[in-house]
Amino acid sequence: MKFFGEYNRNLRQLDLFKIFSFLLVLVNLYLIENLVTANKNTKIIITPPYITSEFENVGDTFSFSYYEQIGAHLSNALLTISPSSVNKSFDSIQGYFSSEPDEIKAVKDFLIKETDRIKKDNIYQAFYYSKTLPNHKNNSFTVEGLLKTMTGNIMIEEKKVQIIFNYKVNNKKLVIKGFEVSK
Repeated sequence: MKFFGEYNRNLRQLDLFKIFSFLLVLVNLYLIENLVTANKNTKIIITPPYITSEFENVGDTFSFSYYEQIGAHLSNALLTISPSSVNKSFDSIQGYFSSEPDEIKAVKDFLIKETDRIKKDNIYQAFYYSKTLPNHKNNSFTVEGLLKTMTGNIMIEEKKVQIIFNYKVNNKKLVIKGFEVSK
């Protein structure tokens, strides 16, 4: 009878081991689910060349200060230009634009046209940022400001300008699909 006593004790130990293994599998599944959820809501901070205030990105949403800073940086690079700085200015913002052929063609056409105009007419422009208006429904934001255009020491014009940037979020990064300058 000693054999059956040992056999029953081993069966109880085996049952206890099965229950313990099942609990470990459940705990691991719970931890994997938490890890996946945490990765989706990871906070990523993307910085423009200079930072004026704190901003953040959680998932596919950005804080208002992010739109302000990116909008000010992009609009200054696009509109504060001179014949000697136009190429470097446009090159500095190429990383913010989409690389899809249809979207990049419109951006490149604008940049080439502006470069030719600035160099041909010896124009100096200064953009003075005023405000940013995000439009989350249309995935766009509008930057407003004052544009002063000069040639040499002579002021040609001074006017209010709006730049509407259309964007998409790609791998938690804001990518500009296109923009429109309304003068």
